[in-house]
Amino acid sequence: MTTPLWDGGVTGFTASQNDYAAATIATALAADVPVLDVRAAWRSFAVANGLGWYSDTVHPTFLGYATKASLVSEAVRRVLNLWAR
Repeated sequence: MTTPLWDGGVTGFTASQNDYAAATIATALAADVPVLDVRAAWRSFAVANGLGWYSDTVHPTFLGYATKASLVSEAVRRVLNLWAR
């Protein structure tokens, strides 16, 4: 499972997205399913946007998607390594 990305706060859904992210983490923990907290990895919209990871207040740039893909790839690799033991 993965949490949603940040938005720039202009959509009016930031509080709902925060609740959704918290529910995603809680559900994953309760189901003993790995979770990738992209929000924690990206720290905040301001940080991610400053790194050039957003093209607007919602959508990542190519670099942003590549960064997220790298996080997902590493998380999958860790899970596969655990299962291989």
